[in-house]
Amino acid sequence: MQSCEFFAILFFVMSEQSYLKAPSSANARVDIAGVEGSLEYIAGNIGTEWCTLDDIKGIIDEARKTLDGARRELRDADAVASAERIEKLLS
Repeated sequence: MQSCEFFAILFFVMSEQSYLKAPSSANARVDIAGVEGSLEYIAGNIGTEWCTLDDIKGIIDEARKTLDGARRELRDADAVASAERIEKLLS
């Protein structure tokens, strides 16, 4: 398989956000840890002036977006790894 064909396949399976940096499971894990920290903040501060219902809604909305991005990044990282394994087998 020519390298341009490999690039075309690789580009096709990656999400549109992946062009900013190479997708990796490590980046997704960092994002997931950030969501965990946000949830721990809610649990530790619920009912205080630092954690109102509006704050909780905002944190959960952001957590949802972050987890969606992490899920896409994990999928893209898996696709890249699979494409690299296939390229290695074919060369």
